[in-house]
Amino acid sequence: MRVWCSGNMRAFQALVTGSIPVTRSEPSGSLYTQTHRRVTMTPYELRFEIFKQAYNMLNDQYSIEVDTARYWNANSANIVKMDYPEFPTLQDVLKQAETINDFVSSK
Repeated sequence: MRVWCSGNMRAFQALVTGSIPVTRSEPSGSLYTQTHRRVTMTPYELRFEIFKQAYNMLNDQYSIEVDTARYWNANSANIVKMDYPEFPTLQDVLKQAETINDFVSSK
């Protein structure tokens, strides 16, 4: 039994729509049976998922900026050194989460 259908698009659609990944049973003749099941989330779970996404976005941005500063400062040819960025605060994460929520909730 395959868990994911071939191609990343189906996996992405399953992630975005909140459905269980498409499974296929053993072939009977030449037909495959596809089953979809939608998982519903409570409003609390949805808000927490938005919060986690906002945190991950800011954390990724922070990591890129730290790596850039580390690379720049390690190069001895650069006389001017870059300052390292500050880690995102809770207020930064909440602001990003609100921005994501506003986008998702708009028509």
